[in-house]
Amino acid sequence: MWPRRSAWARLDAMRRLMPALQQAKPVRAFVKACPHQRQWAKLVALACGALLFSTGVQAQYKCKSADGAVTFQQTPCAASEQQERLRHAAGSASEPASGPPKDGQSAQAKLVELERRLRIREAINVGRPMVGMTQDELSQALGSPDRTNTGQYGGSQQDQLIYYRNGRTVYVYTRDGVVTAIQDQDGGKSAAPPKPCPSAREIRDIEMDISKIANRDNPQLQAELHKRLHDAKACR
Repeated sequence: MWPRRSAWARLDAMRRLMPALQQAKPVRAFVKACPHQRQWAKLVALACGALLFSTGVQAQYKCKSADGAVTFQQTPCAASEQQERLRHAAGSASEPASGPPKDGQSAQAKLVELERRLRIREAINVGRPMVGMTQDELSQALGSPDRTNTGQYGGSQQDQLIYYRNGRTVYVYTRDGVVTAIQDQDGGKSAAPPKPCPSAREIRDIEMDISKIANRDNPQLQAELHKRLHDAKACR
């Protein structure tokens, strides 16, 4: 309990402090006005600091003097005081309301991407191009194009890829490596029939050419022969 003789002093201190509180000034005014009421000043300082945090005006600094008095204010502390910069919690009055949870947005984006991949995988399996495919996915679906027309427009790479498949002509348009449009028309060249795989005898002939003494000191020829041998074995 506070001594009876200090009741009037506390009442007078609160009366003098009220204008400062109404103008959102630092509670230091009370501490300086009533140096003889140190304990009461500390309590009032803490209460006023909480008041500032609950309103639109928030204190930015916590100041502690040499005698232990604590004040909260928006301006930096005096040089003789211990200063602590306050961090306001999210959702305070000075911060705008946050948007929808990012976790929900992330989950929705993952679901959309998963559905896109499933549709593209299905198109690849049946050999059909699809808008949104990357260049690699298009190659998996249709193979290499028979003709390619490339160009630069507005700072982006735009290509026209032409495929002749089963008596049809497929025009695929890409921008920066992503399919943007597809045209499928009747007619056109048929795809060239695949070459037959080399026979076992042809593979042995390649191996003999690699082992010939006359060819061992020719790195370029050796590289070509090894490539032919690799392709021949892979074909079978």
